[in-house]
Amino acid sequence: GSRRSLLEAPDGESLAGYGVGFTAKITTSTGSQARIAIYDGTATTYSSYHTGGGGVETLTVSATLAAAATQCTFLIYVEADGTAYVDEAYGYFGQTSDALERDDFTETQVNPRYGSTLPPVLFLPEHGYGGQFIVYTKRPYTKYSEVTLMTGSDTVTIDAPLTIVATGALARAYEMAAASPKPGDTRQPRYAQLAADWNKRYEGLAKKHLYQEQDEGKRSMIKKSYSIPARRYR
Repeated sequence: GSRRSLLEAPDGESLAGYGVGFTAKITTSTGSQARIAIYDGTATTYSSYHTGGGGVETLTVSATLAAAATQCTFLIYVEADGTAYVDEAYGYFGQTSDALERDDFTETQVNPRYGSTLPPVLFLPEHGYGGQFIVYTKRPYTKYSEVTLMTGSDTVTIDAPLTIVATGALARAYEMAAASPKPGDTRQPRYAQLAADWNKRYEGLAKKHLYQEQDEGKRSMIKKSYSIPARRYR
């Protein structure tokens, strides 16, 4: 089988005595052929076998390394004739589940509104005529609980603030109309004034949207919460 040994974490701490896990996506058409395991120098803990149905299956195994462990080795076993494909193999420690891959977040780049005195609440990127607005919000809503995050649950639903989005969309539409006039159109000054009016309304609504009532009737900005995924090694 293939293996990767790692007893010392990147931060210099030993993994001896810790609970660790190993997960991999395996594809094979042969049952009881492929499985994964963790070896600490003394004991080996195995996952279940791939069922052999020809599809992708995520195999997971976890173990607590002995306090006197001499190694932490992640193994991939192919124990029968045939071909097996292994993808996205991760070793990790800390509380996690088969939804580990969901914790790899990315962030979409949008056009910031430079010169604004407001925090980045909502962004409405510029585009040409006849397009569709895709709205990006930076407002930190209620954070996911640990259980929701680590199990990959998708049950949290939030609504876009319709009034704010519509007001901001009108402001940006008038801005673009003023900046990109059609041939023979002399209404740019009017469009510019309308853009300024709608922007003023939008900024007021967006500012209120960033705040929520706290104790003693005070208003306080919501601080963004960060959830740290389990450390993993590829």
